[in-house]
Amino acid sequence: MYNINVLDLEAGQGALLLNILSKYSDAFSLMVEGKSRAMSTSELYGGARIHYIFQSIFVKSLELDGRSYMEGVILSYCK
Repeated sequence: MYNINVLDLEAGQGALLLNILSKYSDAFSLMVEGKSRAMSTSELYGGARIHYIFQSIFVKSLELDGRSYMEGVILSYCK
């Protein structure tokens, strides 16, 4: 019916997929480096956002209140 070579079609699909993945990878790299054109100045993006999450949110969740911890230890020995 149609004169389409299957090998050419599969190779074309592979090239198309590679092109899409390459563009995505380039856009992701630009975003992490803070060089993406689609970024606004009202939010943190890329590496700045990752830094904020780890330094301001994650670290605070790991901090222990030593005073309340020691009060619990002392109270457990007093019982």
